[in-house]
Amino acid sequence: MRFFEGVLIAVHILWLCLFLYRFDVKVKIITNVIALILLVIHLGLEGYRWQMGLTYILFILLTVFTMKLFIKSNIEKATIERAKKNKRKVKK
Repeated sequence: MRFFEGVLIAVHILWLCLFLYRFDVKVKIITNVIALILLVIHLGLEGYRWQMGLTYILFILLTVFTMKLFIKSNIEKATIERAKKNKRKVKK
């Protein structure tokens, strides 16, 4: 196993643990960016290997889930802000 392949797999395992223990969305996004950088380095220096196909698929799935959580949290924040604005208008 090459160096960046091992590091990439370790980051993906860490990322999966973040989902299991419900860490903040910002931590998941930072882990997503780190995994993306490692993936680009791995593909650039070591090249694509079919044995790593599951890891590549895992990266795509975790990115989709992270973005889904990020969008959901932003919608909830916007809803809370809108509710606060509406309360202020009603009081006046």
